[in-house]
Formats: sequence, C-alpha cells, structure tokens
Amino acid sequence: MATLPTATNPRLKKYGMLTSTSYAGASYDASSRSSVELGGWNPTLRSPDAALLPERKQLDARTRDLERNSGWAYAGVTRKLDNTLGANVRMQLQPDYAALGITKEEARTFSKQVEGEWRLYTRDMGRRCDAGKRLTFGGMARVLLWHWTVDGRCLAVPVNLPKRGARYATAFMLIDPVRLTNPRGQPNTWQMRDGIEIDQYNAPIAYNIRNQHPGDYLLTDPTNSYSWTRIPAETSWGRRRVVHAFDQRQAEQTNGISALIVAMKRLKMIETHADLRIQKAAIEATFAAFIKSSLPSEVLFKGLTEAPTGYQGDVDDLALYTDFVADYHEKNQYKLNGARVGQLLPNESFEVVKSEGPGQDYEVAERAWLRYFCSIIDISYEQLSGDWSGVNYSTARALLSQVWKATQRLLDTFGDAVLTPMFLLWLEEAVMTGRVKLPAGAPDFYEATAAWCNPIWTGPGAGYLDPKKERDAEVVGRNGGNLTLKDMLAEEGKDWEDHIDQLALEQDALKAAKLPIPQPSSVDGRQIIEPTDAIAEAEVGTQGLGK
Repeated sequence: MATLPTATNPRLKKYGMLTSTSYAGASYDASSRSSVELGGWNPTLRSPDAALLPERKQLDARTRDLERNSGWAYAGVTRKLDNTLGANVRMQLQPDYAALGITKEEARTFSKQVEGEWRLYTRDMGRRCDAGKRLTFGGMARVLLWHWTVDGRCLAVPVNLPKRGARYATAFMLIDPVRLTNPRGQPNTWQMRDGIEIDQYNAPIAYNIRNQHPGDYLLTDPTNSYSWTRIPAETSWGRRRVVHAFDQRQAEQTNGISALIVAMKRLKMIETHADLRIQKAAIEATFAAFIKSSLPSEVLFKGLTEAPTGYQGDVDDLALYTDFVADYHEKNQYKLNGARVGQLLPNESFEVVKSEGPGQDYEVAERAWLRYFCSIIDISYEQLSGDWSGVNYSTARALLSQVWKATQRLLDTFGDAVLTPMFLLWLEEAVMTGRVKLPAGAPDFYEATAAWCNPIWTGPGAGYLDPKKERDAEVVGRNGGNLTLKDMLAEEGKDWEDHIDQLALEQDALKAAKLPIPQPSSVDGRQIIEPTDAIAEAEVGTQGLGK
C-alpha cells in the first residue's frame, strides 16, 4: 500500500521533493481549495480576449438594454457625458516650440491660426465634418464617448469628401462598434479578434466592418447585409484610416469592456425590486377591501348547489354560489344616518387592504446599491440622485474633488485615444492645403508631428460649491505662485488667452464710455492687483484695494 512521503525520507531530501509539511494547507488563505469561504471558487485563468470575446454579443445586448430601460443607468451615463464633455468640447493647441526650434511668439501665432481654422471646421453650419451631416464635432464626441462608456469601445472612419462644398474634405463616419466582427461569422483566432487583424506584436493590421448593422432587421438590404469591408489600419505613408479606441486595462487586450458590466447584476436587482414595489402598490390601490369567509365545507357545498330564490336556469355550481351571496347582500341592506351597513353571512368578516409604502430597509438597500453603481462609473451618489440633504460643504467638496479627478482622467484618456487622432487627420489636410502655414525654418509637419499636434481638450469645468471661498483660495494660490491664470480658467472650461482678450475689450469699451472699471478684489486686506492707468483715468480711487 502506498504511503504519504515523509520529511525523513532521504530520497525526498536528496531530490528536493515535497514533504508532508506541504499537505498541511495552502501557503496563502486566498488560494485554499478547502476553506468554507473560498473552497468552491475556482475561476479559470484566461487571457483578456479569451474571457471577453466569446461573451461579447450577450454583454453588448444586456448593457444597451440596461442603459435604455434603467432610469438610473441612463441618468448615470448622461451625468458622465455632461461632466466630461458638456455640450461642446474645446481644443487648445500647445505646440512644443522648444522641440520645434521656434520662438514662443511663433508658436502662439501658429496656435491661434490652427484654433481659428478648427472652429470653422467643427462649427460648420452644414455640419460637414460629420459624413452624415447630423452632428458638429462636439456632438460626434458625445456619441463616441457614449459608445466608449456603454460598449467599452468606439469606432470612427475618416473619409475624403471633396465635392460637398466644405472648406475641408476630411469628414468622419461614426460606426456602431458591434459592426466590427469577423467576416461571415468566422471564429476568433490568434490573428483575428472580433474583426481586428493583428500582427505578432498585437498591433492592428486591418479592421473588418460589416456593411450593415446585424440587428437592423426591418431595414436589411439583402444585397449588402451579410458583407464586410476590410480597411487597412494605415496608409503606406502612415496616415490613420480607422479610429478604434478603448480604455485598455490589461496587456494583450485588443478590445474594450464597459464598466456597466460590473454593476449590471446589482443595478438590475434595483430595477426589479422597484418594479415589484410599484406593482404591489398598484394592486393594493385597486383591491381596496375583501370579505373573508370560513364557512364549513358542507354549508359551502350546499350553497354551491342550491339556486337563489326566484332563479331559474341551468348554471354551474360556482355561479350558483356567487349569485346566492350577491342576492343575500342585496336583500339585507341597512342604513345608519345615510351610510350603508352591510349584513354578512355567518363567519364572514370585512377586511380593508392596508397600503404600505417602502420601508426604511428598502431605502437603505437602494442607497447602498446606487453608491456601488456610482463608484464604478466614477460619479457621486448625490449627482446621480440629486439628493444633497445629508452632505455638508467639506464632504461635498471632497467627493466632487474625487469625481473631478476621475473626469479629468477620462477626458485625457478619451482625448488622447479618440479626439487627438481625429484632430491630427484634419490638421494634416489643413497644412497640406496651405490654410495653416508653418513658421519659416521650422521642421516639416511629418518630421515632427507630435510637436506640432499637441492639443489640450477642455470640458465644462468643475464649477463651485461656494464661489467666494474657492475664488479667494485661487487668488491666494496665484499670488503664491502655485496657480496660473491658465490653471484657474481651465477648471472653468475657459481659454485663458480668449479670456484676457475679452477683458481688454471690455476695459477699452468702459474707458471709451467713461464708465468706472471694476476694481480688483483682495484677500485678507492684501492688495492683489496693482491699480492700472485705466482705473486712474476713470477717476476711480484706490479705496478698498488694500494697503
């Protein structure tokens, strides 16, 4: 009979084999296969694509249905889009003048020129930056961020449309990412992952896009629905031909996954629980009262088989009993001060249905589940629910600071992955057509693309809880050299150069109209901005500017 190895066996010691001490238990509690807590938990170790791609179709359908039918999911996604992009994302160009070997003034002139052309392109009244002529660039950015949030990835294809009367021929066609699939339903392989062909370095070679949405049942074109277009990832000279982006969390991951998937189970429970509560309330409101009877079985049987007085006809037993009870209550009516008093049959009782609303336990559970959901999609519970009753200033400031960090991280990631490649495709045409001119002696556009194309994307700004406190803190930070005007205005979603130009314009207008110019504020009695000549000319004293 075989025996377990022991620590005293010299052959085991010689060859370094495991001894009986190895059978005492797992080195880490988390790896135990016998513990009550973790013994039944044996997940499979899979690559990111092996875990996601086989279940992609089901996950896409469920996340979209959840966002479409769950009020909380819909509101959460909308808040995320509003926090990140607002109504119209803005671009500020900051070329790397040191790397380009140009002066600051030349870089600023180039930036202003590019930003002006960009506004003409993105705010075209014909909306011709969108191949479908439906959206401005800001609208396209919101749609792409919606797919990024709900589907975990987004997809756009640049197209060249020179005959539409637009200033620029570059336009973008937004494509539902579910159309990015393997041609003719082929299985995934190491070279083909959900329509993406990759090389040995995991870099995309080409994208296979189905020519029509697979779920477009009513509008299916039989000649085009089951066909694919293969688009190379780049041209021979390196121009990008497909903008496919997602938030990559793991190495060797070729496609994205939505954060809503993690919250789906509990969010669906919230919706089901709320539906059951509403149904219960509706039933209680409709079924107001009932009569409870405990007649002996023989009496009940007799009532079921005997017709009421004056009744003639051949009916079933249940109808006979029902008519009997109705006839009895109709004949035994009494009134007391105008109110009807009913006389019940023996052993009957009249009971009223008591309508009960959600208890405190339900509200606590719902709040906990919603906090879980909010933590996953990086917004606050108060923002989602609109309930700020239990929050003081310090708490609100702290939670909004965390949300702001997450929002900025998303804007930077989404901007680098989606918006900047789209901007670069447009900027290439702007430079090649001569509408944007490079400074004399500067490097070629293709030679230093990264230095020329360095946009900063700005959303709607963080806002203020207490404007006076927070603005005073900003002024102190600026006076101490910790903040710049650019930093302060960026948090409000403003361009600092445009802001200065507007201030100068307003001061000139006030001066021309001989109106007083607003005085600078002060903090702790210290002067923040020195009096200007314009203030003196407007005969405004230095009172209140501090000493």
